[in-house]
Amino acid sequence: MEKLKVGIVGCGLIACKRHIPAFLKLKKTVAVAALCDTNESAAQQTALQDGIKKVYTNFTEMLAKEKLDAIDICTPPQTHASLA
Repeated sequence: MEKLKVGIVGCGLIACKRHIPAFLKLKKTVAVAALCDTNESAAQQTALQDGIKKVYTNFTEMLAKEKLDAIDICTPPQTHASLA
């Protein structure tokens, strides 16, 4: 069985303290394949810390380049609708 490939948008507190750790606990069935944040430094630091290989600063680019099964939107609530 292939792992579910997840992309995470936003590398702030909620992503780093709640969402990413939850996905990493599911490592037998889920892979966090890519991160996206307009703050490249935050995205790079999170990727390094959690062993995530791909980092993007452009959401559209991440969607175009990665074959993701799911997107976890961890940005401020007012941005959720436009990203979805």
